[in-house]
Amino acid sequence: MKQFTFYNILSWIMLPFAILFGIFAAFSVLIALANPTALIPAFLLICVVIYLFTSRNFFQKGVRSARSLKRSRKDLIKVNAYVSLLCGGYWLVQGVMAITNPQVFTQAAQQFMKVNAEAAQQVHMTEGMIVRILTGSTYLLALFSVVLLIHIFLTLRLLKAYDHVFNKE
Repeated sequence: MKQFTFYNILSWIMLPFAILFGIFAAFSVLIALANPTALIPAFLLICVVIYLFTSRNFFQKGVRSARSLKRSRKDLIKVNAYVSLLCGGYWLVQGVMAITNPQVFTQAAQQFMKVNAEAAQQVHMTEGMIVRILTGSTYLLALFSVVLLIHIFLTLRLLKAYDHVFNKE
């Protein structure tokens, strides 16, 4: 079981993100009721959440406990892994591009201050604070993307190695 320690740690790191993204996805679906174009981001978040929970479940039940799982579980993990792979890759590229071009944060903060000037004054938010929040959240999302991509590749390898835990039905 020592060989799975790294994967298990990654899974535990991903769990709070899965819960947070699940909450975001629920709100995204509610927003999508009013604006159908918001369905695509909601769908992507739901796929990431489903992937994270089903891969964790596969690891606990199929790999660690060696219990038999339905073949449809493997398909569910793989489909959501591929969508999550695209999503994580997109987030990583977006984060790297924003980090390498820091003027984007300053421009976004200036635009936010123009549009929401009185709300920002009420909570004593400065342009510098907004830049720090945007920068920090971009670094966090880029780091999450790297961990997600590593987790996906490890999961796909485990699915291939532990194909025998899935029923042939």
